[in-house]
Amino acid sequence: MENGNRRYTDKLSRRAIPLSAPKNLRVSEEWYNRFRISWDVPPSPTMGYRVVYQPISAPSPALETFVGEDVNTMLIVNLLSGTEYNVKVIASYTTGSSEALSGRAKTCKSKPETYRNLSDALIYSSAFMLSLNNLLPS
Repeated sequence: MENGNRRYTDKLSRRAIPLSAPKNLRVSEEWYNRFRISWDVPPSPTMGYRVVYQPISAPSPALETFVGEDVNTMLIVNLLSGTEYNVKVIASYTTGSSEALSGRAKTCKSKPETYRNLSDALIYSSAFMLSLNNLLPS
């Protein structure tokens, strides 16, 4: 193996073949204390993915979790508000790990104000309808 377990050697030709990495990191559902990341899975079957995230500006250790091979999205919670994070997704194989798919994600600055003037709430046994007035702070 070479380069920190990121390649394996093809025994027939003796050349290093890179392990397929996930691609296309996407961030969604940004909120004051969480965001969701998603990625495209590599073509080769994996054992799962290591997800590592760390605030860019706040002195804090990197946090890490492992998800199974059938997972390609993760809601990351309990984050600092208004903070940008480095995010990495690394595919794990029996022969080693892929290069990291890296990106950045940011939480919103603060929890939004509670909606005021809730009116016209009609509650039924199986559903409800709610009308929101004055959504913006005055």
